[in-house]
Amino acid sequence: MASSVNAVLCALLATAFWTVLGYAVTRTLLPRVLAFGASPVVGWAVFSAASLPVLRLVGLSLPALVGVAALCLVAGAGSLLIHPSRPDSPAAPIVPP
Repeated sequence: MASSVNAVLCALLATAFWTVLGYAVTRTLLPRVLAFGASPVVGWAVFSAASLPVLRLVGLSLPALVGVAALCLVAGAGSLLIHPSRPDSPAAPIVPP
């Protein structure tokens, strides 16, 4: 039977999963604060767009869904580790002469 505790735990897990994937995409496009805030939404959009064609070809089954989710999580975490984030502001302020 469904309970509120299970729904909250699933929502937190999904938000954490989509945040990792979305932050890998948004950190190159937005400043750090905005990138972190928008990352769950972008992660959900990227995961949905990537998984729909694959699951349509393979079939919607639990092993296929877990495989696509693991692949997206590895790709997002790998992108975060390989490509360092750019700083939000330059190191020293530039004052005109």
